[in-house]
Amino acid sequence: MIEPKGLFADESIDVHLCCNDPDNGCFTGRIEMMQVGPNLELEAWPHRPRLRYLDRKVSIAGAHYRITHYKQWYGNWCWDLVKMPGSEVVRMLNRLSRRGWFSVHEAEERLYAWWENGHTWTDGDIRLIGKDFESLP
Repeated sequence: MIEPKGLFADESIDVHLCCNDPDNGCFTGRIEMMQVGPNLELEAWPHRPRLRYLDRKVSIAGAHYRITHYKQWYGNWCWDLVKMPGSEVVRMLNRLSRRGWFSVHEAEERLYAWWENGHTWTDGDIRLIGKDFESLP
């Protein structure tokens, strides 16, 4: 497994987790969807991985990832937000991709192709994952 240690490994990436009941906003303990940065949205399929919040970590299907920020009900009551260092995002994407627990719901063209082709995510991909193309002139 590639351990990201390059230039962008500590860049903060927003990870939105659809993990709350749409009828009442209560935490379900499962992930339905996940948006990683502004350019990659994943849908849990065929499994809905377990989610737990720990002290400065999030546990997804038993694997722990460092987080720097957590906010419940981000955008609406179905979604929570965690901020992760880029190195943790790379670890998470590689694990989720290998397990086949998510499919691409929407993504920037290169990210879509990489996910579908089993690309091993590296530190160099963090810039594309976290880049906000909408705000560019």
